[in-house]
Amino acid sequence: MLTSEARVEGTPPARRFRGLRTVEEVFDVVGGKHAMRELTAQKYTTVCNWLALYKRFPPRFYLRIQNHLKREGYIADPGLFGME
Repeated sequence: MLTSEARVEGTPPARRFRGLRTVEEVFDVVGGKHAMRELTAQKYTTVCNWLALYKRFPPRFYLRIQNHLKREGYIADPGLFGME
């Protein structure tokens, strides 16, 4: 029987992610506005509006952005995507 401390042999250890609480932090980790534009395949002005005007991301990009952040060791607050 497995306990919460036990691991199945051959599986990687649990990974801890650093939480991101602001749109600015997410942009920094992704690599800036141009990198975010490439990641989301959106126009540059659209991406700039997320940062400057709305201070949040459209929910449809949640998985794409979170998956990118997780590869870098981070995770964004779901509230940045309008989710609670």
